Amino acid sequence: MPAFFISMLYTKQEKKKIQEWAKKNNLDHVQINLLIQALTHKSKANELALHTQQGKHFHNERLEFLGDAILGSVIAAALYQQNPNIDEGKLTRLKAHLIREQTLAKLGKQLGLSKVLRLGKGEAKIGGATRDSNLANAVEAIIGALYLSQGFEKTRKWILALWQKDLEQAEESIRDFDYKSRLQEILMRKRKVLPKYKVQETIGPEHDKTFVVGLFIQGKKVSEGIGKSRQKAEEEAAKKYLDTVSRRNAEKQ
Repeated sequence: MPAFFISMLYTKQEKKKIQEWAKKNNLDHVQINLLIQALTHKSKANELALHTQQGKHFHNERLEFLGDAILGSVIAAALYQQNPNIDEGKLTRLKAHLIREQTLAKLGKQLGLSKVLRLGKGEAKIGGATRDSNLANAVEAIIGALYLSQGFEKTRKWILALWQKDLEQAEESIRDFDYKSRLQEILMRKRKVLPKYKVQETIGPEHDKTFVVGLFIQGKKVSEGIGKSRQKAEEEAAKKYLDTVSRRNAEKQ
């Protein structure tokens, strides 16, 4: 899309605000049109399309696709180089933890993304600026925009700086994260069965739900978890059950 048309899709005030935000986050060298697109949710593009046909495609989903691929390769390489004694299975699980929605959303909040996300009125009204999925998608889109503007090496350095703390805690994270995977491995090895998770209840309005999830093994409910997403509730349920089993085993010794 020609730069002339793109400049019609945001105001001078929006541009200035985003440029100031970019400077604080070492993103001021990213081409401004790409950066603004990376911060534009599809709901905003749909609104822009009402005024100009060019606005229909001015959203961050394609940049998100690109950023996701780049992020995965950078994190995989960093884990491989920093953890020579960790096997492939653990590296795979740790990578999944480091690039999952919750981690990306946490880093998005750290960047102050909610202040500069461009959302449609409806999406903004239901709390879209703080929704994990929107923050996570925008982080990936920013990575895509940075890559197109500055190339792979500068993008790699920016990613590693942002993920530094999480990468430093890799060994600890391997012990603590992804209780669902650990539980599944144990059950398959010992009983040849899979755990099942069922939503028991949802609490709160549509844009701010709390999930209550039950963990069932061979049809029997063994624990329950609560979280702001179904995934978090399932993780808590798995953790509670693993903690219970661990205590029982310790008491028998």
